[in-house]
Amino acid sequence: MDNISAGVMATRFLIDKGHRKIGLITTGKHAQSGYERQKGYRKALEDSGIPFDKKLVCTGTNNPDSGRACMKGLLELEYPPTAVFVSHDMMAAGSYDAIYEKGLSIPDDISIIGHDNLVISRHLRPKLTTIDTHKSNLGQEAVNLLLEEIRAIEPLNKEVIFQADLVERESVRQLV
Repeated sequence: MDNISAGVMATRFLIDKGHRKIGLITTGKHAQSGYERQKGYRKALEDSGIPFDKKLVCTGTNNPDSGRACMKGLLELEYPPTAVFVSHDMMAAGSYDAIYEKGLSIPDDISIIGHDNLVISRHLRPKLTTIDTHKSNLGQEAVNLLLEEIRAIEPLNKEVIFQADLVERESVRQLV
């Protein structure tokens, strides 16, 4: 899976909607996927001429409580972001709680985009815009590669990279 491209895709989507102050909630360097998505976030900002601001990045663990704590911290900044890329949908679910506890509205006050297209993303209100990594396809391809490897006489050196897709729902608004 190309997590860097997925991070670029999510961040560029927010930029294309007019957002310039974009936060990031992610897992730290200990989690490869979160680290790569952060690289994509930074690349999209750089490509768009938006300076990187480390105050707009919060790292945690992939669970709702961590997402809630990170979002709470971002909302307490003197100049909070207008949009946030949350690199895992479970963290995004927790970020919704922090936004509602602050009396704010999604997407009117702050826009959110997640990553993973988990079932929960369709059940949040508003429904979470997210990046779909096609995990079921990934699992099927892993099985196919394993079967090919078992049947092969020579070891296979095959790499498959899945591209992600954006699933636009209701959690991101266009800024004027």
